[in-house]
Amino acid sequence: MTGASTAVDRLAALVGWSGRSPYDPDWSSLQAAFGHQFPTDFRQYVERFPPGAFDFVQVFHPCESEYREDAAYYVDVLLWRTNPANGIEDYYRFGNKPGELFAWGTVNGELELCWELSSKPADTWTCVVADIPAGPEKAIQAACWTYCWMLWAAPEGSAYWTISARFCQLPSSRTPEMGRGRRRNQR
Repeated sequence: MTGASTAVDRLAALVGWSGRSPYDPDWSSLQAAFGHQFPTDFRQYVERFPPGAFDFVQVFHPCESEYREDAAYYVDVLLWRTNPANGIEDYYRFGNKPGELFAWGTVNGELELCWELSSKPADTWTCVVADIPAGPEKAIQAACWTYCWMLWAAPEGSAYWTISARFCQLPSSRTPEMGRGRRRNQR
């Protein structure tokens, strides 16, 4: 998937990073614990960048020191992080099953950057930016690549992601069109 590599390379150039992460993630253990393949661009990001944050955006890196050696703990921590939102009526369900959201990052510790899991290939998952403390009226769905916050870095026509960003309706009132969008190179 050359588009993902191009976006990760472009992000590295934008921040002046020419290195590689010093950690080698155990993808087979991580995928077994998660129950899914990870999106290509997430894997490339993790292999390229060490744990850390870009200002207020943090990707939940599986090689953070607290869970570097325990893939199951990594998944458990991320599920625990969003579990309180599962008590909000008529809101997205967080977890690691198809139809649920799984957080892969955060914006300033206030907005959760999530994949909306499906039975389709991981590279086709929709990203959702969820404002958990504010409730469902603040959820913004952005159908995109894994990295909603770096979409602008992807060169024109390099990847399959949709360009729409809109306020979500509550899950119980979604229409079939909500999850569909155009690919960026189909104007």
